[in-house]
Amino acid sequence: MRPRRGVVLVTTRMPHRVFHKVYDADYVGAVGSDDAALQTSSVIESTAGGTVLVGSSRRQAGFDAALDLDAVREIARKATRVFPFLADAAVMRVYGGFRPFMPDHLPVIGADPRVAGLWHATGHEGAGVGLALGTAELLRDVMTGRPPHSTPSPSRPLAPRSASERRRDRARDAAGGDPVRPGAAEAVTIVVDGEPVTGVRGQSIAGVLLAADRTAWRTTAAGRRPRGIFCGIGVCFDCLVAVGGVRDIRACQRPATDGDLVTTQDETLPETTS
Repeated sequence: MRPRRGVVLVTTRMPHRVFHKVYDADYVGAVGSDDAALQTSSVIESTAGGTVLVGSSRRQAGFDAALDLDAVREIARKATRVFPFLADAAVMRVYGGFRPFMPDHLPVIGADPRVAGLWHATGHEGAGVGLALGTAELLRDVMTGRPPHSTPSPSRPLAPRSASERRRDRARDAAGGDPVRPGAAEAVTIVVDGEPVTGVRGQSIAGVLLAADRTAWRTTAAGRRPRGIFCGIGVCFDCLVAVGGVRDIRACQRPATDGDLVTTQDETLPETTS
């Protein structure tokens, strides 16, 4: 599985002029492409707040999270061809994230043949939200031995690694891992509210907390309701923690570093309604 990065532009508020989500035909080609180079297409929609979301891009460049100006320029250029009035719009924010990409474009759903009790439901690339419910039902059925309500044919069973693959992985782990997959033996320990919690190098703080069965680490001001991870891509504010005394750190975006002092937060943000 490879990370496939995407970028989205967000304009300032404007009168509603885009009333449907609009795609150009390049989207189909970009989604189906195996090319690691930059692929862009127009995906444009308005929000209830009056901003316009403008995408999209795809590029395989490992976990490089630096601002991709080439993608931003190309997305903006294509969007103004679809809606020329966007040429006068101001972009107030650009954000990006990584899609879990499989070269054959099929998700990975099923039991891991190497680790008993480990199940996978990933590799949906950009269709994870749309396929989430069906994936959950399929995984529930195969885990419990019930006949699945939907056919598992869109996914593939996970095959055991060959002897050469195992030798390659052992050599890579002994050398400290690679930029995409951390070495399996590299543990990190963070301290959460005075309690040590262990994870592996490359995990976010949220990943370490979730693996330790901690699903909430912040409470809201109104009603002091528990909050943990929600969007997972650094857009919302549900997963905020304090790290080394610095508040309002997004746990889903901050890599866990050995020795991090993490403090859960109370009454960080007021409740809002939508």
